[in-house]
Amino acid sequence: CNVTGSEGTCSAVSGAPRGARPACSTDGTSCAGSCDGVTTAACSYPGSATVCRSAACSAGVATLEGHCTGGGSCSPIQQQTCAPFICHPTDPRCDGDCSVDTDCSGGQYCAGGICVDPQPNGAACGGTTQCASGNCVDGVCCDTACNGQCEACNEPGSVGTCSTITGTPRNGRASCGGTGVCAGSCDGTSGTCAYPGGSTQCGTGSCSNGIATPAAACNGNGSCLNGLQTSCAPYLCSGTTCAGTCTDPADCVSGFDCVAGSCEAIGVGGAGGMSGAGGMAGVGGMAGAGGATGGVGGASGGTAGAGLPDAGVNGGSAGTSNLIDGVDEGSTCRVAAPGSDSRSSNLPWLLIASGIALVGARRRRGVRSERRR
Repeated sequence: CNVTGSEGTCSAVSGAPRGARPACSTDGTSCAGSCDGVTTAACSYPGSATVCRSAACSAGVATLEGHCTGGGSCSPIQQQTCAPFICHPTDPRCDGDCSVDTDCSGGQYCAGGICVDPQPNGAACGGTTQCASGNCVDGVCCDTACNGQCEACNEPGSVGTCSTITGTPRNGRASCGGTGVCAGSCDGTSGTCAYPGGSTQCGTGSCSNGIATPAAACNGNGSCLNGLQTSCAPYLCSGTTCAGTCTDPADCVSGFDCVAGSCEAIGVGGAGGMSGAGGMAGVGGMAGAGGATGGVGGASGGTAGAGLPDAGVNGGSAGTSNLIDGVDEGSTCRVAAPGSDSRSSNLPWLLIASGIALVGARRRRGVRSERRR
């Protein structure tokens, strides 16, 4: 990020990695990796087209030409005994029966001028025709194509067998990629890169003005994603998150009160009570009872309640029936005469009639007293 002319911008570099970044792999040959100025995630390595070891002859043994594996190393040494042929020092190969693989038959290949049988898994190789399995991977004959990003066929203790690895991809395979703690790596169980998921945080959360932003988390594909903002209402922020309880109304947003640890909306006034029912109209007073010998009628009945006609003005005269008929036909009330057989059912009316008669008697006594004076 400090390339001259591009300070502050992450840029691909050429040559060796900068700063504290790890160096590119190398075994000291021409297969060493370097930054190519294009790829930012990994070093670039020469492939099998690059010769990293020259062919040679020594004591009747031909050493085959070596090629880069694409991972920063040269292919393992391959040697071929020339007997019964000889090895030409000026043309470092056996004076045998071939120059190229097509000079051989029966599945053999040309190794240093001699047709030989394909090699078993784990043997050094420089091409697929040299392996009985048909797979020359990571410089050795391999049991499978072993082309997974997190696979290798030259791991110590498992040379010739394709194995899953841990850490970074090997032998020129593409890096896993990703950002920061969300970057992928090989976990030893899968041939593909593994990436941290949502349980891995890659940023801190915050809460301000009642809006909470969760901590950023990895998305499982190597990227860091910010969390979705949420409103704390009816609560307020508590540190970097929303509060979930309250102890005081000040812990709640406007319009809410703290009730038993929870922010609840402040209620509106209740509806007014229903009006009471109007009272019943009073019943008109009873007519006075007639005397035993047809005496003066009782006092006039009281005024009827609202909506009812007045009771008779004059007391009813004693008749032969057991009931005293009111003069005013507007009233439907009848009072049983003394001695009637329906005393029990008409007892309230008898009491009312007796009271009226008593009032009338008192009034008459008052009139007589005035006359005497």
